[in-house]
Amino acid sequence: MMERMIGAAMLKASVFEDIEADSSALPQAIGIVALVTLCGVVASALSSVIAGEGQSTSVISGVLSSVMFGLIGWVLWVTVLLFVGGVMLRKSDTETNWAEMGRIVGFAYTPGLLVLLSFIPTVGVMIAFIARIWTLMAVVVGIRHALDFESTGRAILVAAISGVIGSIPWLTLKIIQWIVTS
Repeated sequence: MMERMIGAAMLKASVFEDIEADSSALPQAIGIVALVTLCGVVASALSSVIAGEGQSTSVISGVLSSVMFGLIGWVLWVTVLLFVGGVMLRKSDTETNWAEMGRIVGFAYTPGLLVLLSFIPTVGVMIAFIARIWTLMAVVVGIRHALDFESTGRAILVAAISGVIGSIPWLTLKIIQWIVTS
């Protein structure tokens, strides 16, 4: 699993092809998404401690709800990507399903582990930004291979359109998360 995570972070096409073909890798992808989300939760908690802010919810319920909402966000993103790339912008040789796209996107989350360092004063914001951009790049490479596109530009288009379409359910999810965790 670690080799695949490193390969996905290094944007290696062969690794994404391997992940796409391995139907047993979905639990690993889910684990990566949960771990990246957990890194974000830990970084946020450390930032609050450094800033001297109190926590309004218990630690355990905050962690559990954050991981749950992180996984729901991943499910939504995979679903929108599959709709846009597999239906709207489908090519004649495009063959994929939700599990393949889920595995690809889950492993593409790997660079998001860097968000754990986002609590560091001054440079933390930059680290989080780099982690998000790097993750997006990995997702684009993954999309290209999951949907059998010959062009990275087409994969970027799928990601961009999915971002626009997915923004409404994503914002809704964030509002619900804020309500639940406040």
